[in-house]
Amino acid sequence: MRFKGYKRVKKVYPVWFFIYATILLVMLILELKIPEFFFWLLLVLLLKVILVNYGFIKVKIGTHYWAEHAPLSILVFMIGMFDLLGINSLDGYFTGTTTVIAGLDFLFNFSNDMVKEQKNPKEI
Repeated sequence: MRFKGYKRVKKVYPVWFFIYATILLVMLILELKIPEFFFWLLLVLLLKVILVNYGFIKVKIGTHYWAEHAPLSILVFMIGMFDLLGINSLDGYFTGTTTVIAGLDFLFNFSNDMVKEQKNPKEI
């Protein structure tokens, strides 16, 4: 079975993964530890996905391919998991709560993107 949004995810996610990976790499190199910022950012994104994308709040929002945040969520989740596994060089960048929120955000957003029908393929 082929998912309706697979083609778009395959084109858009790698680009955003590279952009977010570059930003997080710079953050790690410069040792910028701002866990509260990522906690609130990912909490807002998770609530947006749950409430708006799954229809709990009826808001007409178009699909914006420039606003993909699932790659950010999976990167934050991976860094947080490495921190929880005991890699001391990643200590303090993200809290355990932020790691859980990032994992949930990725699952909900990715599953929503995979089943979503492409409405305007020219925007890809």
